[in-house]
Amino acid sequence: NRLRVFRKLKIQDEKVILALNESNKNLVKETDKFRKLSTVDALTQSYNRFGIDQIVSTLITPVKDVAVDEPPFSLILLDIDHFKRVNDTRGHDTGDRVLKNMAKIINGSLREGDYIGRWGGEEFVIILPFTRHEFAMALAEKIRISVSHSSFEPENPLLITVSVGVGSLLSDESFADLFKRVDEALYRAKERGRNCCIVAEPQFVDYLGAKF
Repeated sequence: NRLRVFRKLKIQDEKVILALNESNKNLVKETDKFRKLSTVDALTQSYNRFGIDQIVSTLITPVKDVAVDEPPFSLILLDIDHFKRVNDTRGHDTGDRVLKNMAKIINGSLREGDYIGRWGGEEFVIILPFTRHEFAMALAEKIRISVSHSSFEPENPLLITVSVGVGSLLSDESFADLFKRVDEALYRAKERGRNCCIVAEPQFVDYLGAKF
């Protein structure tokens, strides 16, 4: 009888252990799911602001104690020209498709290890780790040209262009400072007539302060 009871208890314990293991697996899956939801824009599958902030924090922190030849990262800020007009004349469904296609075009130009985020509305940010502004500017131009030559809404063609600001993080500069500089460059691109890329001031100054 004791042996029978022992076996019964053992079987029950094994069932409890299996149930706990399964519950733990589901918990891990749910945790990963919510972690992704907290850092990824649902529409474009790009990082959201929180996700970009996390990436920037990891790139800025090590630089305080280690001298490097390249800036921690360069920032590209990209805004779709006249996007409100797209929503107003074609509807928000069309606007959503434009945003999705924009993310695909940008991703197609990035290197492994680069990051794209939807900053809000029709604005995208691109983080290029350990990259100087010269390369960032070349990449921004590549993306700008790709967008202007891309077919949006093939059945009812829609011309889409972007205005772009570009800059590299300078020594002792915060992300907020860099973002402000690049945002001002983007504003100048809009003033210049849109569909162009502008390097943020101070231009031609690298991370170590050497002038070209």
